Amino acid sequence: MKLCVSACRACSRNLVSPHEHRKHFFQVLRLSAYRDDWGVPHVYSDREEDGFYGLGYAQAEDRLEGILRRYLSVRGESASVFGPEAVQGDLRSLQWMHLEEARSGFRRLEPQLQKDYRYFTAGVERYMREHPREVPGGLLRSTQHFRWLSSMPCSGE
Repeated sequence: MKLCVSACRACSRNLVSPHEHRKHFFQVLRLSAYRDDWGVPHVYSDREEDGFYGLGYAQAEDRLEGILRRYLSVRGESASVFGPEAVQGDLRSLQWMHLEEARSGFRRLEPQLQKDYRYFTAGVERYMREHPREVPGGLLRSTQHFRWLSSMPCSGE
């Protein structure tokens, strides 16, 4: 059985997130996570946002390429990695302002949900840092901009 978390094991020992420099936004994480016999991740935590962190890590472990592909698609930058066949999709994303709409929608979310999504993103980022060889080569460049979500201020902060 593959355990999902070298990170989460460390988190359960009160590891402070790498985003500590951001006004201690990511506080001490307390969670436990494991995979059952079917490979399904089970994440347990006292705080909702910590659970999202573990979920982000587990999803990155299972489908990092899909997460990064979707991220590029929303930004309208797929063609930079996948070539001319992705230009039409990029144009549609830019025309419909998917990234701007996502940012605008994010700001309208309740502060707790904003925090949950930031922690999820931090879990994905943690997985990429700990497993750089798992980041698909063509998508590696796209990860430089992945932090837009985790760096957005929460309303009420």
